[in-house]
Amino acid sequence: MDISAFFDHIPHEELLRILSRQIRENDVLEVVKAILKAKVLDENTGDLSENQIGIYQGSSCAPLLSNIYLMDYDREMEKRSSFYIRYSDDILALESSEENAGRLFEYSRLYLGKMGLELKESKTRLQRLGREGFTYLGYRFTVNGKAVPAKAVSSLTSRLETMWLTSGLELDKKIKKGQEILGGWEQYYRGERKPDSMIEYVIILSMVQNKEKEIREKIEEQRFAQVNYYKDIAKYMADYWIGREKLSFALREYEQFYQVPEEPGKSGTDKEHDQKYVRFSGELAKCYERLLTEPSDELCADIMQLYTDMGEYEKASCFWEMKVRYSQKSSVDSWADDRKALDMTNLTDNSKAKMDIQEYMELFAGREDTYAVEMPGPGGKRIAEQVMEPLTEEVIRRHLAGEMTVESYVQRPNSTAKYTVFDIDISKRILLQYSYGSAEFTAYKQKAAGFARQLCKVLRRIGLTGYVEDTGFRGYHVWVFFTEWIPVRYINQFTDCVQKELEEEEEDILLEIFPNNIRVRQGKCGQRIKLPLGIHIRTGQQSFFLDEGMSPVVDYKEFLSGIAKYSLAAVRKILGMYTMDVKGQPGQPELKVADQNLERFGPLPEAVRIVLEKCSLMRYLCQKAATTGYLAHSERLSVLYVFGHMGDEGKEFLHTVMGFTMNYQFDITQRFIDKLPEKPISCVKLREQYKLITAEYGCSCNFKRTKNCYPSPVLHAIKNSGEDQTEITVPVSRTVSRTKEEKIYEEINIHKQTEKLAQKIVELKKQRRGLDKSIHKVETELQRIFDSAGIDCLEIEMGMLVRRKQGDGYEWLIEL
Repeated sequence: MDISAFFDHIPHEELLRILSRQIRENDVLEVVKAILKAKVLDENTGDLSENQIGIYQGSSCAPLLSNIYLMDYDREMEKRSSFYIRYSDDILALESSEENAGRLFEYSRLYLGKMGLELKESKTRLQRLGREGFTYLGYRFTVNGKAVPAKAVSSLTSRLETMWLTSGLELDKKIKKGQEILGGWEQYYRGERKPDSMIEYVIILSMVQNKEKEIREKIEEQRFAQVNYYKDIAKYMADYWIGREKLSFALREYEQFYQVPEEPGKSGTDKEHDQKYVRFSGELAKCYERLLTEPSDELCADIMQLYTDMGEYEKASCFWEMKVRYSQKSSVDSWADDRKALDMTNLTDNSKAKMDIQEYMELFAGREDTYAVEMPGPGGKRIAEQVMEPLTEEVIRRHLAGEMTVESYVQRPNSTAKYTVFDIDISKRILLQYSYGSAEFTAYKQKAAGFARQLCKVLRRIGLTGYVEDTGFRGYHVWVFFTEWIPVRYINQFTDCVQKELEEEEEDILLEIFPNNIRVRQGKCGQRIKLPLGIHIRTGQQSFFLDEGMSPVVDYKEFLSGIAKYSLAAVRKILGMYTMDVKGQPGQPELKVADQNLERFGPLPEAVRIVLEKCSLMRYLCQKAATTGYLAHSERLSVLYVFGHMGDEGKEFLHTVMGFTMNYQFDITQRFIDKLPEKPISCVKLREQYKLITAEYGCSCNFKRTKNCYPSPVLHAIKNSGEDQTEITVPVSRTVSRTKEEKIYEEINIHKQTEKLAQKIVELKKQRRGLDKSIHKVETELQRIFDSAGIDCLEIEMGMLVRRKQGDGYEWLIEL
């Protein structure tokens, strides 16, 4: 059982009544009452108000007072149950029969209700104990005793893997970060257990290096219980074994990473093989080390030859295949440059009849409980209406027949997807210049086809197949399918890897990826994509897939049944291949510079101009809108979440930027402005969302660390503008009061600080001139008195006033 929001719902009056039974001193009770009533910050208004109910969980008294409040309940439950234990708001009670357990559960529910508390339904259940046992306080209890739940182990593995693949840290820093994560986990789940993943193994190995030799050797013995597909770990472990003078283990690391098969048998005697191994193993290790960082067909040929000389022909053949793959890297693509029969935009009746609808749905349908229907909107634009019903075979048949155009939501609510799509389109600028079907339009679509070919080439190089679909209008979709619903975070990391391998995008050719790396908010459904083989609303043309020769596919039954799908393990292996590509390595290209010419945006308010000049990402996105006529929905929101928080001038600039886009409508843009979130977007979220762009164009703004304030592009305007920028939303926590927010604004705005200090200096200097004048006047009068009396000192009440010669004048001292 679990008490819902336990600390927050403890009534003060009842708690004080219970305390008064044992505490007679009113002053002590008043102190407790003061603690309970201490002012708290209202999350909505930011105002401080007296706490009326509940105990603040950060209070040191909270554990004690909450336990005192439930003492009577504990006693009653101990009397009535066979076994009872409570830790804070988590309760476990065991009974000999279901009937007794039911009665105890109902008693507990009613008793807590009288105390102003209630049980949390989602975490409270009545269950029969079997061999599978039960979970309590994060542990699994079975007939065999206490164990760490599989879910907890899986959560740790996932956390370590996410850190390893997405942090962008150097390997030693990854290991240090992993030690922190694993250390915290081990503090709770004490006890010895074997590593669950290769990442965990490397971290544990690093943690035992200063331990006794027996402990270190015990961990070393467990190494090959794990399979490694991370490039940086392969290098780390190979170096580790070489440092331990175990060259054979280092070679085994490389062989496991490259999936080199075990040799079924060796030619000659073992002695002969051992001699060859000793002779060639050092050179082989050096070739492997170079292959990790500078892969080439020449290195594969060298390794192949070394294995051949060692008599290990199975391993040699593996590198023959790898050599062929690397030699294809620079070869001419097998696709023809000219696409054939692109006027075949409709499926044959025979192909439609043979298609397996269920197979189609399993491949392309996304979220199961809803879909959207496309329809023409004002000005020939496409709009979509969401249907809150499951996608059915009948709907798919109508889609394929051209009676309706269906879109599917890519992600499930649990942030998983079954495919990824690279959407390649001609920019708005070209669409406005040339009509659909014109020679110029066709030429640009050929450029888009070339980009699709390049993308498929990259996919093939890393061992995957992409399937190209002509969307029926201005571009192509390249689909990659998975065998299961896999977490979107892996898909995002995978598409980042693919983008890094692509050459620079063609001018006026745009790339958008489904699913993107924007977290889908609760209650929202995220991105939609038009299902294949349907009618494009704008052109009336049917989309179709292309074969390797860039000709339309005709037999869809055969085509769909032959589509390759990839497991999560395959995706993770690809990610592992890219783990050494961290920021700051030698040979990285110089940062690009987003177009700094802002004239196309017209006269700009000072605050807007400063943000565009200082933030390369915002400048990149705004210039992209102006030059291509296109921004993805997520990119529009990013621009909105910065400039929308910069007062009326920022909102007006938003309309200017969106006005460059093909589907700009004033009312729709204004509607998004009106629904603007309370606070501006942070630099951290922007870097996470635009990893590749910020890596290419730089994102290294340095803002002064200010308490309760987080980095955001709007700070550039607050910090650097000479004008008063009080209309700009300060990026602070929602719990910060308005008064404190104003103080933070003043602390950030260096111009305002400088202005105040400059005014103060001027005022002080004016005062100093007046004081200097008065002092000079007094000293002149003293000089006259002392000259008349013919003295240089005179005793006064404060001491001895002394006149002492200094240069051309005198100084005046009082000696005590």
